[in-house]
Amino acid sequence: MAEYVENFLNYHYWNIPFGRVGGFIIVFLVLMGIRYFIVRWVLHVLKKMAEKTKNKLDDQLIERGEPPFKLALTITMFSISINILNLPPKISGTLSSIIRSIFIIALFWAFYRSTSILSNYLERWTSKTPSSIDDKIGRFVIKILKVLIFVMAGMILIQEWNYDITGIITGLGIGGLAFALAAKDMLSNIFGLIMIIADKPFVVGDWIQTGSLEGTVEDIGFRSVRVRTFSHALISVPNSTIANDTITNWSKMGKRRIMFNLDITYSSTPDQITAFTKKAERYLQKHSEIHEQTIFVKFSNFGDSSYEIFFYFFTKTTNWGEFLDVQQRVKLDIAKMVLDMGLSFAFPSRSIYMESLNLEKIGKYDLEAKNYLKTVENGKKIEYNNIPEKDSNSDY
Repeated sequence: MAEYVENFLNYHYWNIPFGRVGGFIIVFLVLMGIRYFIVRWVLHVLKKMAEKTKNKLDDQLIERGEPPFKLALTITMFSISINILNLPPKISGTLSSIIRSIFIIALFWAFYRSTSILSNYLERWTSKTPSSIDDKIGRFVIKILKVLIFVMAGMILIQEWNYDITGIITGLGIGGLAFALAAKDMLSNIFGLIMIIADKPFVVGDWIQTGSLEGTVEDIGFRSVRVRTFSHALISVPNSTIANDTITNWSKMGKRRIMFNLDITYSSTPDQITAFTKKAERYLQKHSEIHEQTIFVKFSNFGDSSYEIFFYFFTKTTNWGEFLDVQQRVKLDIAKMVLDMGLSFAFPSRSIYMESLNLEKIGKYDLEAKNYLKTVENGKKIEYNNIPEKDSNSDY
């Protein structure tokens, strides 16, 4: 029996005695038991430390990193156990490459799982904004990050297996250049979108004005911003264009301005003008719909036919319709104030002053002109010297 057991243990398969295989299995099982306790102890300590912090980031990192950590620890125990087999160099080299590849996969697996933490933070941040486009941007960034993790892991694994990566990188570089040239406009619009998201010059629903259009923002996409004009036309503007243009966001106004001149006739006295400006200014200061700061009602200029009274103030509302209502009520109240104070609105007029005329001389010259015209009418020849001349003393 002892001889049979000895023969069995000394039996070689791929030049590996079965005795060493048994030793490998026993050592591996023992190390896996140790791994179990190491995992439990390490994770327990890390979780206790994470519970003492207010930040939830460390808890999430431990949770996402647990499966890759277990995989890395398992392959470590395997690599220790495999040394018992004393494998041939060729097989040993292949196993070493496999073990290192699994370590690389475990590392990038941890990175990949950690992207969900970044995704959660981006979702919480974008949920606080009224725009939906930053939600799309957040998901787009996470997808790009995951693709980059896959690409980096693949490149390192290819290099680990001794493949020439230079040709692949060169091919990717040429292909990337061709793609960049073909997608130049698309990339510029994406960067324009990033600038809009970062600067936040407007959001969906804002009333904006640029050099070429004015309207309400209906949507912000990856390629363009759609603006509904006041004539109800829908205009799509590339992100790169609008990001580089000067943007006026009328929806961000804290108040709206009213400015005009009121013309009062020159028949009014200076005291009446002074009383009117003071009364109008007090009226605006007490008005509940007028902003209490920056109110001016001043006599500003002597016009061609009137005293010019300058009005400058702001409404509290920024809504266009409400602004027009307030402006109408205020101007009608001011018009009533003008009439109640006995003043009059001026309108463009011009007075013509004529000097006194010498009617006797005008009549004499008129008679000579009529006689001359009758002579011409009868076809008579008239010498140039016989044409009656204007009296040099005439005022006509």
